[in-house]
Amino acid sequence: MARSFLRNNLRLQLIAPVALSLTAGLAFMVVLVLLVQGRGNQKLIETITTGFADNTAQIDTNLQGLTRELKSNLNAMTEATQEALSESTEKTVAELSGSIQKNLRTMRRQNGQLLAVLMAQMAENAVIARDFATLNQYVRSAHKNPATVFVFYLDATGKPLTRYLNRKNQRLRSYLPKGRPDIAKIVQAGQDDPDVLVISKPVLSDGETVGKVVVALDMSQARAQAQAMQDAFGDMVDRNEDLIEEILGQQSVKIFTALKKTIATLKEEGRKTAHATEAQIIAGQKKVAGSIR
Repeated sequence: MARSFLRNNLRLQLIAPVALSLTAGLAFMVVLVLLVQGRGNQKLIETITTGFADNTAQIDTNLQGLTRELKSNLNAMTEATQEALSESTEKTVAELSGSIQKNLRTMRRQNGQLLAVLMAQMAENAVIARDFATLNQYVRSAHKNPATVFVFYLDATGKPLTRYLNRKNQRLRSYLPKGRPDIAKIVQAGQDDPDVLVISKPVLSDGETVGKVVVALDMSQARAQAQAMQDAFGDMVDRNEDLIEEILGQQSVKIFTALKKTIATLKEEGRKTAHATEAQIIAGQKKVAGSIR
């Protein structure tokens, strides 16, 4: 009995310290695990928070870059569109102006040709009869047109039948030499003048040339009118370019404002989504950590 007791007591003495040691070790390990788990959990939360902050900052940077790129592309598109429209408008107006001026020149030449033909036709009998009074009357009537520089009737040999000169005409006065006027030199001076249209038509009688009429018309005023028209077209092109620039500029501002608003909305939605996701992950991590404890 005493021996059995001693044996049991010895076992108790041996087991007790071991049990205590194991219990203490387990407790220490649990504390250590909890401590490590707590630190790891805090570190993970910090990592998650930092990661979402960095990601949000990166998104903001990317969106800002996108904004600058869109603005640059929009400006380039506006300039290219303005240039294309201006070039197209200028080309169209230039073609229209050229066409109008060409038609006006043709009309002036046709009017001059018609005037010369009429003067040749009505002078048939007067040229044949060498009716100088009638021929000079025709010449004076032609000078009622302010564009008329000179009109001469010549016979079949080229000898002048009329010598009337409208000395009030400044351009004609520049042709007149000192002394007796030379009709042939006056006609040649008119032909050499780029601002004068000289037209010669034969005076016919039964198909035979009995003389001719030479008509000179001052084209400087007509050219001035054509230049004024061209300048007006040029002003219209300039105004049109300004209008195109203004319209495109206004539309560009509207588009860029809308883009900025959209990008700002995307940034705000991204931040909200990031914060919500971050909060959910941290809450889930804390819940897991609490379950482990």
